[in-house]
Parts: sequence; C-alpha cells; structure tokens
Amino acid sequence: MNADMFRLFGLAVALLLVAPSARAQEADSTFTTHVSATLAGAPENVKCSGPVKLSVMVQTDPGRETNAIVTVDTQDLKCRGVRTRTPYVNSGHSILTRLLSPTDVTETSIAVYPDTEDGHVHALSALLSLKLSYNVANGALRHASVSLSNTRRTRSPDHKL
Repeated sequence: MNADMFRLFGLAVALLLVAPSARAQEADSTFTTHVSATLAGAPENVKCSGPVKLSVMVQTDPGRETNAIVTVDTQDLKCRGVRTRTPYVNSGHSILTRLLSPTDVTETSIAVYPDTEDGHVHALSALLSLKLSYNVANGALRHASVSLSNTRRTRSPDHKL
C-alpha cells in the first residue's frame, strides 16, 4: 500500500513539474504615461488630464505568432467641463490584442460623459493613440506614449446629414 502511495505521489509531482513547460510562455509589463487634452464637443468642451496605465501580457505559443494583449486603463483620467466645471467620467478601459513587433501604433476609443444621472446621453467620443515599443527578445514593453484627442468624424456614403 505504501509503495502505491509513493508511486501516485511521484506521478502527481512529475505532472505538476511538466505542466508549466507545456504551457505557453508569458511576459508581463506595465507602463504609466500622462495625457492632457481638451475635447471639443457638445454640450461643452471638456479638459482631461491624468495618467493612462498600460499593461501588456505577451503570449508565446510554439508554432504561432506571438501576441501582445494590451490593457489600456483610463480610470484615473480626470475630466472637467471648460464652461460649467462639471466633472466628467470615462468608460474606463480597453483590451487590445496585437501581434508582437518591435514597434506598434494603434488606437482605441473611450466615452467621456458628465458625472450626472443622465450623463451618458451627453457622451463625447475620445480617441487614445498609442505608440508602443517592445524588447522582442523577452516581450517587455520598453516605451509607450499615449495621446488623447477627439475622434475623427466619419460619414457613411449612403448617409445624408
């Protein structure tokens, strides 16, 4: 009975030791950058300033391209109406999946709206433009810059304004 227990214990330990090496390799990095911008729009222009936190998890799967999963956190970004001084909040964060390369440029959007009961009805769309650079050998984020601006107007060819 004791021999069987030792064999089962040995098998369990061996499986636990082998499992991490069979799993995809991952690397994590974080970066915080400061943004400041005035967003033009109705009902008023909105001035935003504060940190944007970037978290990157790089996943390497044998036989596949390496991915960088980028989390953009804007929860600490402070915004205020220029005319009324009304505080504004934003939608919080975005998650982007990108192919890992030495440099990457991408965009994501957030909603910025008055911190009132019906604020979401008066939301402005804002664009976060990200420029990222990586150490491809270990997947670490080396540098990041983020800018905040109004989203560009687009018009559907079949839509008449």
